Amino acid sequence: MRELLKDQDEWLNELEAMKQRSHHYMVLDTRDIKKEDLRRLELSINILSVCHTLAIANAMLKKLGVSKEFDFSIMLETMNAVLNAKSLTDDSLEKYHQFIKEYSRIKNGLELIDMNVGDICIDSDIDLLMIGFNLEEVEKIYNWSSEKIGIEHYFDIQEEYKGGKISFNKFIAETKQILTAILANPLNNH
Repeated sequence: MRELLKDQDEWLNELEAMKQRSHHYMVLDTRDIKKEDLRRLELSINILSVCHTLAIANAMLKKLGVSKEFDFSIMLETMNAVLNAKSLTDDSLEKYHQFIKEYSRIKNGLELIDMNVGDICIDSDIDLLMIGFNLEEVEKIYNWSSEKIGIEHYFDIQEEYKGGKISFNKFIAETKQILTAILANPLNNH
């Protein structure tokens, strides 16, 4: 019997430890929220998850005595743009894409500490919104280019940019050209 109680205590301690480590959840009644507004909210939550990850990384660096901090202010500007159905200015767009490149590198390092970090990616819809496409256009781009090379070509160009093979201006110009072509002629985007 004593062994059983010990196991129960251990179980309760483990349960409490799990509660301390677990994410907190929020439930939101979305029945009265328009589809477009709901998508903006989802994208904003995605951005907040990225910011939260970097805030934890900054706290860890501070405790280690490292003076460098990850600046994620561009993501807050991006979230504001998403919520207000606006795109970023050219300067902010370049900062955003520089952040994306840096975040990919940071995320790989943080995965060594917490494997859950790998699940926190920046939704590609945000990229397209910040370039200047609206939510309806983004949805059409993905729907029309599924099983075709349209959107995949965008991801190829994005990888070239992240890898330093093409300039930011060329990346944006080619992205707009490809995605505008998909929107203009959805049936022939292959």
